[in-house]
This record gives sequence, structure tokens and C-alpha cells, in this order.
Amino acid sequence: DGDVFEQCVEIAQRHRKKLFVSLHNSEVSEHDIDVLKNSNAELLFADNIEIKKVNVQDLVDKNIIVVVTKGKYGSVVYTKDCAYECPTHDLKSKDSTGAGDAFAAGFVYGYLKDWNMEKICKFANAMGALATTAYGARTRRITLEEALNLIGENKC
Repeated sequence: DGDVFEQCVEIAQRHRKKLFVSLHNSEVSEHDIDVLKNSNAELLFADNIEIKKVNVQDLVDKNIIVVVTKGKYGSVVYTKDCAYECPTHDLKSKDSTGAGDAFAAGFVYGYLKDWNMEKICKFANAMGALATTAYGARTRRITLEEALNLIGENKC
């Protein structure tokens, strides 16, 4: 909702908090996009359908990292420097419920840890892929070590 979004942006700016935005299932107006571009948002998450509602280059020009999920086809991340294509992991999938949330959680974790973009993307995709190996959104508990092992990292 536009009014709620605008209030959230204002609160985050007032308290100097990081702002991460998801377009998931939202109706985005031109006003919302203007608010987003003039906010302190650092990350925008959208899927390959939702991203059609915005001009990616406009957001990247405002230093907003745009993260686009493409389901089993991985993800692409747009930054001021370049676009990172991030393939997913080939695991035996049972249910995709919660995979996008697990991906976003992994991305935010790596971002807050100041990892490089390649590691963040690999880790986020590992989190999303691991989430699909069980039925339901909350039945699979993914450990940090498990996700790092999947991307070939043995420690934090």
C-alpha cells in the first residue's frame, strides 16, 4: 500500500536504518517508485514478473541494488558496477514454497556481512535451493554451515 510504504520509508530515514524493499505481490504506482528512488533503500527484491513494473536503470542510478529472482533459473543482481548472473543449485526439489524468502534472507545475511557480490549471490541461491528440498515453508531448517558447504565455503 502506497501510504504504508511511504510511512515506512520516512521512519527508516528518520532513524537512519537500512531499508530493503520487496515488490512481492504489491501494486506499485508511479508515486511508489518515486518514493523508492528518493529513499535510503539499499536493496530491492522482485521476481522476473514484478520487475517489469520498474525501470531498473533508474534505481541502480540511485545506488539501489536490484535483485531479481527467476525461480529455478537463478537470479540476476544489478548494481552500479555490473549485472551478476547467479545460477541456482541443482538439488532434488520437492516444494518451492518459501524458496524466495530463504533466498532473500540469504542475500540480506551476506550483504550485512559485507561479503562480495559473487559470494552473496551464491549463498542466497544456496539458501533458496535448500529450502525446496522439503515440503512446506517452515519444515526445512537450513544451517549456515550447510549453505556454505553447498557453495564450496567451509567457514564464515
